Amino acid sequence: MRFLSRVEVTDRTDDVAVVWTVEDPAAFPAPLVTRTADDSLGGTDLFLPRATLEDLAERPDRAGLWAYEARRIAAGIARIGLDTDERTIPNEIGVLGGAVHMDKGCYTGQETVARVWNLGRPPRRLVRLQLDGSMDRLPVHGEPVALRDAPDRPIGFVGSAARHHEQGPIALALVKRSTPVDADLVVGDVAAAQEVLVDPEAGLHVRPGRG
Repeated sequence: MRFLSRVEVTDRTDDVAVVWTVEDPAAFPAPLVTRTADDSLGGTDLFLPRATLEDLAERPDRAGLWAYEARRIAAGIARIGLDTDERTIPNEIGVLGGAVHMDKGCYTGQETVARVWNLGRPPRRLVRLQLDGSMDRLPVHGEPVALRDAPDRPIGFVGSAARHHEQGPIALALVKRSTPVDADLVVGDVAAAQEVLVDPEAGLHVRPGRG
């Protein structure tokens, strides 16, 4: 979006890579941008020239995107565009107070966000799913989530899924607010237990768990 001044937007995907680390950023070569990562994960995001990645590949402590995604899902952090859709509002994924300022600013959808904040009860809520570890597959992005007692009636969808080194197969999903917090769920043929990340009544009177 452009406001007041003329700008030129350039896609730098082929030139820049994002690396997450808990180490001192000074140990990495020539970061273009340094940004403190989400508090739930700790560490720092580094925006590095892709040409430097070959040097990092030789480090014995490196890990790939699968490991990072498993850690992110375990921390209950939604990835925009993957764990959200075109209807998602911040109230549903627990980012009020961190990604949205409730006292200033103007943005598309502000009225909806403010109304849900003041009255509570977001339309949907983010949950973490503990998946049946006896199954040999992970749910795919967008796969419907349903109550175990009504598997043909979707109540939400899976965003991202991964295998965590301690928790096993886990996933994030957006489900209807009215879904009982103690209900057993199912994703296709995979049974799932839900962990509440966003309170069904979240609003001004029920503060978000993260911020």
